[in-house]
Amino acid sequence: MLCMFTMMNQPASRRPGGVGIADRAYQQALAFAQERRQGRAVGKTGDGLDPIIGIHVKRMLLQSAR
Repeated sequence: MLCMFTMMNQPASRRPGGVGIADRAYQQALAFAQERRQGRAVGKTGDGLDPIIGIHVKRMLLQSAR
């Protein structure tokens, strides 16, 4: 019992398998989507490629954050 309450009193990011793992995965996916360039977003003009977060990934990341 003592071990269980010690673990439960830790911040969620330090619990094994806790919210911290999901949060870190989300942060890494967001950072990758912001830097990875491929194709052009709908309605964009000009030269160069756009980050994939502006194409379809933003919707997927927002859905995973729920």
